[in-house]
Parts: sequence; structure tokens; C-alpha cells
Amino acid sequence: MSWQYLRHGEVRGRKEFVCELCGLRIRKGAKHLCGIMDGELSSGRRHAVCNDATSDWDDLDWECGIDTAAFRQELGLQ
Repeated sequence: MSWQYLRHGEVRGRKEFVCELCGLRIRKGAKHLCGIMDGELSSGRRHAVCNDATSDWDDLDWECGIDTAAFRQELGLQ
């Protein structure tokens, strides 16, 4: 069974999550982005600022895997 990434939407978390890009925590109740695939929410959650930093990424960037420590350093997050 295949899936298709459709879009991302802003949601308010009912529990704590970890940002798939920077690896830092997304607090319970905080607004964040969540991917929508074939009408269902995906497990990938991210801070809006982290998502904005990927606006110029192409498919290859996403497929290569994300080094969360390097991503945090690039954004100046610690």
C-alpha cells in the first residue's frame, strides 16, 4: 500500500511530541505542523520554524535522512 504526501496543517498537540527535524520536544498544547497523507495525519510532527527552514529542500534532501544535531546547529538551536 502506498501513500501520498498531500500537505501539512497546523494542529495543537494533545500530548507531547518530538520534532522530526530538530529532535527537540514539542510541548503538550503547543501549535505545530503535522503532515497529512491521504487524508490522515502522519506521525511526523515539526515546529513551524523548523518546517520553514526546509522550504528550499527537494525530494533528495528529504530522502537522505535528517541529522537532528546538525539541523539544530544550522538553525542556532541548542
